[in-house]
Amino acid sequence: VVLAGPLVLLLALAQCRRALFEEAAFAAAPGAGHSDAPLRRLAGGRRESLGLLLSSSALLGAPEVGLAAEIRGFQLRLPPGWNVLKQARVPNLKDATARELLGGADVATKAEVLVVRVPLKTTPQDPQGLGGLAAIDFFSAEPRVTRPQVVDVLSKGYATRPATFQYALVGEPSEFLRNGTKFLRYDFESSRCDGSQVEGTRGRKQCVRPDSNEELPTVLRHHAILTTLAAEPTENQDVAEGLLLGPKGAEVLWVVDVSAPVDVWSNISARVDEVIFASFGVGSDAELAASREALAPSR
Repeated sequence: VVLAGPLVLLLALAQCRRALFEEAAFAAAPGAGHSDAPLRRLAGGRRESLGLLLSSSALLGAPEVGLAAEIRGFQLRLPPGWNVLKQARVPNLKDATARELLGGADVATKAEVLVVRVPLKTTPQDPQGLGGLAAIDFFSAEPRVTRPQVVDVLSKGYATRPATFQYALVGEPSEFLRNGTKFLRYDFESSRCDGSQVEGTRGRKQCVRPDSNEELPTVLRHHAILTTLAAEPTENQDVAEGLLLGPKGAEVLWVVDVSAPVDVWSNISARVDEVIFASFGVGSDAELAASREALAPSR
């Protein structure tokens, strides 16, 4: 399968990363309140065995008023000590832009989590929607698009950003089924340059201040990406032009991006797998409720 017109899906992820951590530092400052207070407000005070479960039945992932009842929402748990810093309602299908619905952080490790909803659509850069069609094919029951091919398509938004200083995929991508839903996991390491990128001595790329050529630090971060595809019903609502529609509705990609500096990643990777990724799900309220029952500890 030849993939053309790569889909730059994830530009929104890196744009707010600096502001996100600045808010995390503020949330942990003296007088900012207990670190999990935002979680208690959103989840109604209910504690789960692996932390607080955030779901579309709470404010965090609730769809906008007036949407069809079967709109897809999301749920996940955050480990103890993590803060919810940003949250937004699930937009309707008239809005075809990638939207960050959740931003959270653990100040102690400088770890961050983002949940992004990306309606698949045609764009001026990809007028036939080939990148989105590749993602749809991969998440189908009998895909022709391979795992490395779809990772190449989905990761271009990170690799090609002007501020990206270093970028490299690490490890092997993987896929699994949970409650009949297919998920894709891949990892990469990257750093960003907040100044100018120039060629230094011996051909070594440097990040420098534009006004003084002083070298700026570039922190290498490990990113773990979990993504899945969900169809959102289009009945009784207007949809944006260019959306890719399937038999069950508009095709929407959901992305969870968890990152931390590479030197602390090994300290949090188990919590990422066992709490955040293990609890993440997308679906209707009924589907999410069923998955919560499956996750609940037996009594």
